[in-house]
Amino acid sequence: MNRLNQSFVNTVRATGGNNGRRNLIVNTYRADPGKQTITAFQLPEDSVDSHLAVEVHVYIPGDFIMGESKAAWTDANATQVENAFKVLADRFVTAGIPVVVGEWGGDQDHAASEGDLVQLADCYMAQAAKYGFATFWWACLMDRKEMKWILPNVRDAIISGSKN
Repeated sequence: MNRLNQSFVNTVRATGGNNGRRNLIVNTYRADPGKQTITAFQLPEDSVDSHLAVEVHVYIPGDFIMGESKAAWTDANATQVENAFKVLADRFVTAGIPVVVGEWGGDQDHAASEGDLVQLADCYMAQAAKYGFATFWWACLMDRKEMKWILPNVRDAIISGSKN
């Protein structure tokens, strides 16, 4: 993955024009946020200073998107999220590398209630604000056919948290 990221940066920069200084995002292996993966990650060499960011996908706790039963939010869940964000911040933010959490979230099939998803969103957005991460909720917020919000309270929690 490190070689692919380096090839990506080299290829984009070589095309010229605005690509010579465009901000680029590179992923860890499998977009994994785990400590072992991010330790093995190497930021590509770049001809432009401070124009690379790292993207990961964080589905912690996993029960909210792929569990076998309905998950309720707990203090232990919040601790898991806080620890995951701290590991990312310690590895990347301290080195001046921006972090994008390109996927995170949960859905009604796996969460006990919309309120539990609101707590998940509140926790993620608080950690994102704390460390300056950009985030993208990935799952089931809107019915795209009907153009209707499925989880309006989660949407509101994300918007409110983004203002921090």
